Amino acid sequence: MLVLDEDRLSQFLRNVSEGLAKSPLEVALALLFIILFFATLVFIYLLQKKKQHQRLIANAKLKLKKYVEKYKLNPSELALIDRLAKYLKNPEIEKPLLLSNQVTFNYAASKLLTDEGIPESTLAALRIKLGFATKDNESPIHSTGELSPGITFYIIQGGIRKFYGKLKQITPQSLIVQIDKKTIPPGTGSSLKVFFQRKNGIFAFNSYVQKLEGNFIHIAHSEKIKTSQKRRYYRRKLSAPVLIRVAGSEEKPVKTIFVDLGGGGASVINPNKRFKLKDDVELIFYVSREERVSVIGEVIRVSKNGDIIHLAFGPIRDSTRDKIIGYVLKGNIQKPQRPPLTVSQQKANK
Repeated sequence: MLVLDEDRLSQFLRNVSEGLAKSPLEVALALLFIILFFATLVFIYLLQKKKQHQRLIANAKLKLKKYVEKYKLNPSELALIDRLAKYLKNPEIEKPLLLSNQVTFNYAASKLLTDEGIPESTLAALRIKLGFATKDNESPIHSTGELSPGITFYIIQGGIRKFYGKLKQITPQSLIVQIDKKTIPPGTGSSLKVFFQRKNGIFAFNSYVQKLEGNFIHIAHSEKIKTSQKRRYYRRKLSAPVLIRVAGSEEKPVKTIFVDLGGGGASVINPNKRFKLKDDVELIFYVSREERVSVIGEVIRVSKNGDIIHLAFGPIRDSTRDKIIGYVLKGNIQKPQRPPLTVSQQKANK
């Protein structure tokens, strides 16, 4: 049972009533004290925040100075960085990130290109100077300045003429591409559409020829890289001859036709509806007039009432896969034809 102490209860009620009986002046002073207390806390917080912001700005200026000295940036390049910084949330603090963080640079560069139409070569040149190149073959790519030498280009000139070349060198001014000595080089100023293969797909960009040096062409940089196809290995529809037989057998290959072909598989017309799901087959075809390749594939799907089989290639050498991809990308540049059969081959086929 709860027992109340009447004396203590009376004392508590007196204290409450005395507190409520304070004069309005005393109450106002108490409230003013509370307000001043919290105002002081807010002032101290804002003062500390301002000092911290000033420290961040000072540190950013020091970092920026180091980067300017490291990359030996000239006044025009510094002006470009100032233009890029306008698209950052806190330009004074985040500006050094433009010189050290590729994601930040890409974001600002895309905004600047959209808003002001700055020459793409100007941005690409700055990228190269800052060392922004892709570290692997699967990262997103935003500029030709991020490419690495050694990649093969498949080029369409003026929407008609097709040829290919190898990227030999990247300079801030251009991409230097080596073409075959037998290929007639495009004229200076010629418009080009350039395709290239990476692990994460096929990409393309528009450019033009800046100058010629023997069988080397200088192509202008581009900041507008478009995805042409996202599958791991580019596949293209084509109608080209191919020989097919059961994998590992000694039987005579049967002639058929490709429906499509890529670095990872193919679709072919199924001769006499012979092959079924999960069959292993061998494909034999020419990727040039002189070079023949042979690959093993598994039937992973059958379509058109068994008239077409879809194959996934098994393990093949990278060099063989590159030849297939090159053949596919070149399209009708040089349609491979099987070399004429020798007399012994003709007799063997009879």
